[in-house]
Amino acid sequence: MAQSNAYFRRDLRKYVPCTGGVPNYLLSTVKMLRAGFPAGVAIDSPDYWALWSFLDEDQFTMSAVAAALDFAFGLGYVEVLNTYAVIEDELLREREIARIEDLLRPHGLEQWRAEGAG
Repeated sequence: MAQSNAYFRRDLRKYVPCTGGVPNYLLSTVKMLRAGFPAGVAIDSPDYWALWSFLDEDQFTMSAVAAALDFAFGLGYVEVLNTYAVIEDELLREREIARIEDLLRPHGLEQWRAEGAG
């Protein structure tokens, strides 16, 4: 799996400008996620499911979610893709997305949306 993750990380950085090893097109997303979750996020955590749902709601593709969560938290692109995890229960999904938005608001959520990153 490590070889696959290394391949995708290399491929995602190929032909695009990067800052600190992160493709610039993901930089504002990665910075905001890291600021909102300074201790990181584990794949089997409620925050992981909520972040998938939040990014999905903001029209991120599956591969964009995988790239963002991998670059933000080192979760592994392949592992993230293999654990697709949006919340199906609509009320719970809305509540969790609101929780993530509240958590990310002090870290630039509105600016991130205004610049079209989300």
